[in-house]
Amino acid sequence: MALSLEERRKIDKHQGKLVESAEEIVRNANEIWNKLDRSQFQNVAGVATSAECVPVVTNFIKYQIGRKKSWSHQNFGMNIIEQMENLEAKAKSVAGNKASEDKVDEIWIELCRSFWGYVIRYTKFRGKGGQD
Repeated sequence: MALSLEERRKIDKHQGKLVESAEEIVRNANEIWNKLDRSQFQNVAGVATSAECVPVVTNFIKYQIGRKKSWSHQNFGMNIIEQMENLEAKAKSVAGNKASEDKVDEIWIELCRSFWGYVIRYTKFRGKGGQD
């Protein structure tokens, strides 16, 4: 299913909040920043780009938590998973009450992809010594 123009416009209204959430996640990684490699975030973004549903992305993050201590430090990885799960409510809002589960999932993964795009951009900024 393709997203309609109206659905895309509704998704666009959430972009500001997605940017804020993405930047917050990266800022909260400050203590473990030296242990994190930007490529780790890029890997998650790659999974989000190719995945058809958000649980595939959260499963990959759980995998990262299991293999890298930096992802489990101060619940860093679980906080990201919580952010991904919180996007479902936004997806339901965009889709409307009568939308199918497939439509909600389609919007949810689109929001997730946007979120990870903003994470990648902000990690690039931080990696160049940028501070807010």
